[in-house]
Amino acid sequence: MTGIWLNNSYIFPSPVEIPKDATSIIFWNAADRPTIHMDILTENIQNIQPDIIALTETENASAEDIQQLSQDFPAYEFRILEGNMLIGIKGRIEKITYTIEEQSYDINFVEAQLKSGPILMAFTDTFQSPTMDKRKTLGTILQLATQRNSDIIVGDFNTPYESVHFRKYETDYTSFHDYGEGFSATWPFGIPLLEIDQIFTSKKLKPIRLQKFYYKVSDHAMLVGYFK
Repeated sequence: MTGIWLNNSYIFPSPVEIPKDATSIIFWNAADRPTIHMDILTENIQNIQPDIIALTETENASAEDIQQLSQDFPAYEFRILEGNMLIGIKGRIEKITYTIEEQSYDINFVEAQLKSGPILMAFTDTFQSPTMDKRKTLGTILQLATQRNSDIIVGDFNTPYESVHFRKYETDYTSFHDYGEGFSATWPFGIPLLEIDQIFTSKKLKPIRLQKFYYKVSDHAMLVGYFK
């Protein structure tokens, strides 16, 4: 049983060289803490220098946080978004469109200009309920993302990767699941059981590597994805 569990839940990394011109993204559910842990965020931005920083459950993010981040990282544009989200772009933000369905999902469509060119991200957080049928929620997110020709879909889906409802995503998008290393699960901290935080790229982009980092201040793993 242990062997079967490891085979399904643990990804043994293969040697992969990340190109210098790869685009990188940090996604992290910050767990609605009283304050954003700026020390953790700052350290990762310094080390990884991601092109995109996307945080959910940042209800307590403040204008002072944005000011501090902007001061520390002048190459980035940071904004607090509706739906308790925060975005940072190494470049500039062109447009943000917010969509919500109560007790279902929040989505911020972020149009941005990176060094590598323009990009459109569907940044989502779905309603958490163990009894909720996610068919409509995940289907609507996919429909809205494809209608806008989104390059990336990223967020906390509160739905395991194994869900049959994600199989429809595979027509137009590629999951980072197979590009990970270590335990595929992203939640909860300490005993990772479910892969509910995910990144998808459109077929014109190619995932390269997905890394995960765990911090006690959140019950979700921090995801770092690289793609071209």
